[in-house]
Amino acid sequence: MKHINKAAEPGFFVEWKNGQSPDWNPGWAALDAEIKKRLANSLIQEQGGICCYCNGELLQNNYHIEHFRPKSRPEYSGLALDYNNLFVSCQSNLEPGEPRHCGMKKDDWFDEDFTLDPSDEDTESKFTYFPNGKIAGNDEAANEMIKHLGLGITKLIELRKAAIVPVLDAFSDDDSDDIIQQLMDSYSQRTPSTGHFAPYCSAIVGVLAGFME
Repeated sequence: MKHINKAAEPGFFVEWKNGQSPDWNPGWAALDAEIKKRLANSLIQEQGGICCYCNGELLQNNYHIEHFRPKSRPEYSGLALDYNNLFVSCQSNLEPGEPRHCGMKKDDWFDEDFTLDPSDEDTESKFTYFPNGKIAGNDEAANEMIKHLGLGITKLIELRKAAIVPVLDAFSDDDSDDIIQQLMDSYSQRTPSTGHFAPYCSAIVGVLAGFME
């Protein structure tokens, strides 16, 4: 997971929620396709083009707006339109046999004590990544997230490994900490031309940090 810096709520979404009259009470079901698409695009840009959970690239038509605190749970139904509760997660229409992960696997699971919010600044420090693509939690909450999001499934392990290995091949054991730090800084930043992060950037940075002397 990577820290997602939540921006101000988009003006068009505020205007839509204000509605046409004082007695209009908007709900998620009333969200039309155009507003939902604009909302998703805003969230994707806010997240730097990566899934809020696995940090994989958000591919066109293969993502969904994720309610961090599930709107299906009665105690969180009032947060269905709360911008700070909205993210974008990968996967939408699953292919036969495709494993569920991230928001699709999380579904309506939520535990106030063992759920890590992507917008929390210390979220990234809760996980350890390895060159072979595996992931481990540094506390009980992180381990619960790995389990309920499927972050340890073979598919995601292989995708992380495929992103990590070329980066490790780009430097040698003789490289200084300064060179490794430059790589870490590069993968911690958005690509200027797109405003997006590299897929699985948190895993890459986490592995590089382990090589610091």
